[in-house]
Order: sequence, then structure tokens, then C-alpha cells
Amino acid sequence: MRKNHLSKPSGLITPHNSLDQTTRIHGAIPIAGTVPPVWHELSRPQIHGYDLLGVKFLNLLKFISIADEKVARVFEAPHSFVKMIEGLNVAKFVPDEVRFFPQNVSGHFA
Repeated sequence: MRKNHLSKPSGLITPHNSLDQTTRIHGAIPIAGTVPPVWHELSRPQIHGYDLLGVKFLNLLKFISIADEKVARVFEAPHSFVKMIEGLNVAKFVPDEVRFFPQNVSGHFA
């Protein structure tokens, strides 16, 4: 991992860039009998041809990243990612927060 630019809006999910030119989302998954929760990779929403320099959450379901080419990209979570993190008890959302999120689309979180 390199240049870990972490922003934790909820403390439960964190993005980072890696030397393999990917952005990854990790989350704390509560597992019965373990304290604290266990951290796992939840998604690899960005695979890039340039070195990734930074990533920051804009909110819990949207992040911005920048690569060596100096282009900033905004990624928004699709519905399947929202359902996955809810199913893993990483986060819960009210219906109004996620009703307009896209289904699976290439270039999004899942």
C-alpha cells in the first residue's frame, strides 16, 4: 500500500490506493465473539493504468481519487455495494439515502 489518504466518515469504511494501481475499500465487519470487528477488503472499485496518488471519501458512498495523469475521478456506490455492506452489518442506511443509487455499472464500487 502507498499514500494512504484515509477519511473515515463513519469509522467503518476506509478507502486507500495501492502500488498495484488500484483503489480498494476496506470495512470493519462485526463478527460474533470478536472485538474489535475484523477488517476485510469489501471492494476494488478502481483499477487504473497510472499510479494512484490519493483518495478521499466525499461521503460514505462516494469518493474521489486522483492519479499520476492529474485527473480526479468521482465514484459513487451502486445499489449492490450498499446491499452488501448492509448485509455484512458494516453500515445501515435509510431508504432515502440510497434510493437513487445505480444498479451494477462498470466503474462503480462493486
